[in-house]
Amino acid sequence: MYSVELACGRAAAVFLARMRRGVWSLASISAIAALVGLWGTVLGIFGSFRGVNGDRSTLEFMLVGYLSDAMVPTALGLAVAIPAWWCYRYLLARLEDFEIEMTAATQVLVNQLRTSACSE
Repeated sequence: MYSVELACGRAAAVFLARMRRGVWSLASISAIAALVGLWGTVLGIFGSFRGVNGDRSTLEFMLVGYLSDAMVPTALGLAVAIPAWWCYRYLLARLEDFEIEMTAATQVLVNQLRTSACSE
């Protein structure tokens, strides 16, 4: 019976490893997208302080316009990062549920084999 349990455990581990392979990519995409968006915003803020001539109200208007344009990379980065993180967490939870189900199925199989071996 131990060999059946070991074989089922090994098969489950191989199958779960194959299923988890792409899930970690979602976590990486989520982290990198947020950081790239933040970096784009920092560069946009630095670019918004260009030397311009004019009166104060014109400079304020231009500065507000440049700063609002600088926030676009953060919004785009978060638009990618949040769904990627949500998908990562969802798939990770589903994989944990699947692992529990496979462990339970292994125990059911081993118990059925034990009862059938004992009755013969």
